[in-house]
Amino acid sequence: MALDLHRDFFGWPFHSSLLSDREFLGSASSQPRSSFTGDMRMDMTERPEAYDLTADMPGLDEKDVKLELKNRTLTIRGESKQESEEKEGEEVVRTSFTQRSFQRSFRLPTDVEEDGISASMDKGVLKLTMPRRSTEASGRVISIGAPKSTESQ
Repeated sequence: MALDLHRDFFGWPFHSSLLSDREFLGSASSQPRSSFTGDMRMDMTERPEAYDLTADMPGLDEKDVKLELKNRTLTIRGESKQESEEKEGEEVVRTSFTQRSFQRSFRLPTDVEEDGISASMDKGVLKLTMPRRSTEASGRVISIGAPKSTESQ
């Protein structure tokens, strides 16, 4: 079975609610912190034995990421909140610290073995391995015999 994820995986439009980067007049403490909501960058590769997904989630740890599988749909969510502390005698003039959230959902190919999916995270890079079921269907040979008689002898 060929991987048919282009439409589901890469075809979604990218959308975000980035606030424009502008110089603030006066104190930034009265301005809202910037935020980003959108899609994360991902790559998916196909091997005979598995699909491999790599998602770039810089600044996030595994505690910030949630994976959910429901009805063959995999949802990846990540959220990072960076809090800043105002110190006495200091006034924030401008800040680039952001609150970020990412979400991406896609339907798994029919040959993915759901119970075998594994995930790891290292330095903001999420890696999932989704093993594939064997393409060789196990089966049996059915022999053709004579019709069974319905009459008793």
